[in-house]
Amino acid sequence: MADETPIPAAFLSLIPESLISVAENYWNDWCRSCEKISIDPLQKVPLAALGYTWACSDFVARNCIRYPDVFNLLHLEGFDSPRSFENYKDIVSKTITRSDAADSSKLMRWLRELRQQEMVRIAWRDLNKLADTKTILQELSDLAEAMVSITLAVLEKQQAVIYGMPVDADGEEQALVILAMGKMGGSELNFSSDIDLIFAYAIEGETSGPRRTSYSEFYLSVARKLVNVLNEVTADGFVYRVDTRLRPFGESGPLVISFSGMEQYYQLQGRDWERYAMIKAKLITGNESDKCYLKSMLTPFVYRRYLDFSMLESIREMKSMIDAQVKRKRMTNNIKLGRGGIREIEFIGQTLQLVRAGREPELRERSIVKVLSLLAEKQYLQKDEVEKLLEAYWFLRKLENRLQMQRDAQTHVLPEDEELRQRLCLAMDVPQWDELLSQLAQHQQCVDQVFENIIAHDTADAEPLPFSLLRDDEDSSDDLHAYLVKSGYTDADAILKSLYELRDSPQLKVQTGDNRRRLEQLLASLITQIATYPQQYELMDRISRIIKALVGRKVYISLLLEFSQVQQQMLKLCAASEWFTERLLKHPLLLDGLLVSKEILQQHYDQKHLLSLELNRIDSHGEAEFDLEQVMDRMRQFKRQAVFNVAVIDVFYEEPVETVSDR
Repeated sequence: MADETPIPAAFLSLIPESLISVAENYWNDWCRSCEKISIDPLQKVPLAALGYTWACSDFVARNCIRYPDVFNLLHLEGFDSPRSFENYKDIVSKTITRSDAADSSKLMRWLRELRQQEMVRIAWRDLNKLADTKTILQELSDLAEAMVSITLAVLEKQQAVIYGMPVDADGEEQALVILAMGKMGGSELNFSSDIDLIFAYAIEGETSGPRRTSYSEFYLSVARKLVNVLNEVTADGFVYRVDTRLRPFGESGPLVISFSGMEQYYQLQGRDWERYAMIKAKLITGNESDKCYLKSMLTPFVYRRYLDFSMLESIREMKSMIDAQVKRKRMTNNIKLGRGGIREIEFIGQTLQLVRAGREPELRERSIVKVLSLLAEKQYLQKDEVEKLLEAYWFLRKLENRLQMQRDAQTHVLPEDEELRQRLCLAMDVPQWDELLSQLAQHQQCVDQVFENIIAHDTADAEPLPFSLLRDDEDSSDDLHAYLVKSGYTDADAILKSLYELRDSPQLKVQTGDNRRRLEQLLASLITQIATYPQQYELMDRISRIIKALVGRKVYISLLLEFSQVQQQMLKLCAASEWFTERLLKHPLLLDGLLVSKEILQQHYDQKHLLSLELNRIDSHGEAEFDLEQVMDRMRQFKRQAVFNVAVIDVFYEEPVETVSDR
């Protein structure tokens, strides 16, 4: 039959000449496969779409050929309708129910076949433009969450038959809590991604089944089985590559950790990159009370109550490590990790989240798209910048998916093979490879430009001091005096004395290592700028007092180092009045307000506006989180900020404003 079935013209109608042979080979294999199970290869399938999809994706072609009856069922069902998380839960539950779940080999086979089926369906929808990229990423994430959560529930029940189910003090059954990290947590999973999981349980105890065991051992066994069921590569493939290295202590730590152990770890040893990773964490299994407790416990670790500008340097370090890895492994043309890639977009949004979301809970979003949109609304990013970032993001995510759909491979590197390039161009609706590269380069350039503006240093243009300001020796003193004279100080002796009083203060004496280096860098910048003011000694004294007040608060030193704008405005305010100096000494938090535009300043001296924001925040979080004392404290902060901003506008813009009492 296969030899007698010619290739229909419709099947080749959407395929360029250079890929005809690829499609012809698949057609012949399809006919032979259909013949084995007595299916007509010319059944009522959309032949043009079939040929186009197979030319774009080996993965779809091979699965259709291997399981022609499954493809026939998918076609009869229709590819147009999206699947929700509830749809996927129902599909996975039915699949596991019809298999003998107690037989791990059968469970693994059915899950793998289901995964292949649903991934073919998603790829078909994507390649044939039946859903946008956002919908495709959501479906990929929902499928993964359903697979993990339903399979876990089955494995827990199997374990409970032998050991009994862990229960709390009230006799309520417990469940393993899984944190989905990365793109799965953000509902942005790509086509052939691994899934990053962390396993935790609420309380310790002992089960009461036929064979007793500790809760930790119970959950450890369940977690190991879950990873094996999903991760192991069999003749039927795999379900998901599971990565558990983001857990506390990494690979050397326990696979499953108690809430108390997790809390202790993050309080004492949690690192900045772990805060970054936790932004996207989604609790996908477990009792609601346990999930709420774990979320409330992790939130203070991830989000500081102040504006955390120290994260900018941490993100730079992470990016440097990634760049070194890309260079070391020669990962050229990497659309995820390379310059202007997906990771840079994530760094931009999530860095500003870590800086600001402690004070602004509405920024605590897992989706990078939502985060960027919120940052534009709040004017922390320019609207046109965000538009370019989002346009680049969707292009890169589409390209990433089409790249991975070729062979269901977890790759982010553009192909070198000419045929694979032609197939990728076809999938991206771009006629030539050079044009695809040109579009990619334009998006990468836009992303990298914003990344450099946000993450790169913005320190004042002061030449570095040719000596250590904090070093106590005669040569350093002579060098500093000469430097002050050269810089334009009219009374270098008085300034030198003031600087050494600052150096010998108890606050600065104890500073070492990186803190000392950053202080010297900040002081060098300030010394250069103070020389341009008429009342140099008076201003140096005021700034010295502020530095002593801030030296133990890394976040404000980072703020001044990162943003020359804040340095300049602080100097202008302190030069204008002792009143500003006293306010900044007492409430360093006011420095944060120097980052914003005139329009934002005007909003922030309007207490009615600030009160409405606070009431909206309370409404959005519900009465359970309402704390009268906390609200009153925020109102007092608003009052301080309002008074300060009125004065700032007067100094910077020489524009009279309504008094706070008028408001």
